[in-house]
Amino acid sequence: MDGTPRPAFGFFGGYDDGDHGKMSRYITRNFGKTDFVFFERMYRYVLVDVNCIPGEGERGHYTFVTNGMGSEEMFVDDPERSRVELALYLSNAPEKEQIKAYSSFLINCTKNPFEDETFFAEGHTMEENEYNKETLFPYYDGFVFRQTRTRKGRADAKVNLPFLNATVRFLDLIPVYREEFTLIHKDSKAFFAWLDKEYPDTAKFVDVKREKRLGKD
Repeated sequence: MDGTPRPAFGFFGGYDDGDHGKMSRYITRNFGKTDFVFFERMYRYVLVDVNCIPGEGERGHYTFVTNGMGSEEMFVDDPERSRVELALYLSNAPEKEQIKAYSSFLINCTKNPFEDETFFAEGHTMEENEYNKETLFPYYDGFVFRQTRTRKGRADAKVNLPFLNATVRFLDLIPVYREEFTLIHKDSKAFFAWLDKEYPDTAKFVDVKREKRLGKD
């Protein structure tokens, strides 16, 4: 945190120091060491920072992880699904201006549930009219959300925050094509099973070129 005051356009807040510190430590442990933090200075609904994590070792991808969205509940009755943070992956290291653009995109994603009175969960989708397709993701028609998987599995992809007295889960944004939406909307479990089988290591990378697309085998 840089200590700069951030006036709010919305009426929600963010994590207190204790919870923010625990979130940051979790992100470092499970996603990697943060190289740059994109701070949101003027915010709506929730205050969100984005941890930008370069790839190293066997984890060659560049990772963006939000820190702040889960400080407020989304509009869902299930406490286990009401608070989330979002993760986005790139196979290639972005330039500085691209880091800002992707971070801004991720922050904008975090506003949608509060603005539209909905929520994100595994299997939910975001289509191309909800983001700037031309400048960031020219090859995809949208994204699908899936619970993040750590080395210990999906059950470990969450943080219990003592001050907030709540659990926050992490969701990956996976790029999808138009024909893939058909199966996602029909049966998200089947889509993820297919994705894991065909692309066990690269499915979540934003620039993956999926040759075995649904209906194209």
